Amino acid sequence: MLLSCLFGCHSAQMPDSQMVSYEYGYYNCTALPVLELEMHLNGSKVDVNLVQGSDTVRFEADKSLIDEVQRVFAEQKMYKYKPSYSPRFEVLDGYSWRYSAKFADGASFASGGSNAWPSGDALRQIAALVKQAAGL
Repeated sequence: MLLSCLFGCHSAQMPDSQMVSYEYGYYNCTALPVLELEMHLNGSKVDVNLVQGSDTVRFEADKSLIDEVQRVFAEQKMYKYKPSYSPRFEVLDGYSWRYSAKFADGASFASGGSNAWPSGDALRQIAALVKQAAGL
């Protein structure tokens, strides 16, 4: 158990507390991110920063946005994602991604990958929710 914690140790249970932040990045071989988003709970509102290529959108959303993100996070069991995903064979270009989520009780989760992803479409669902809230 101790050795496994050296490479990313986190609980495999969904926290009962409120999600307070969520960050996600999706990148290719260019200097600009394909998509990068940050959201942080600020009282009854959520501060959102969304970068798509060279465009940046900053806005304030209702708390229901982070509640929806938390719903997808729980339904898709993102708290069970492995710390890192990679293909069986080395790929020198392509895409990489990362996410992190923090909760009011101090629980935090993070995962990422290069040319490999967990099953399901939670990352796309959450990106779509944020884009919709931004009017994109």
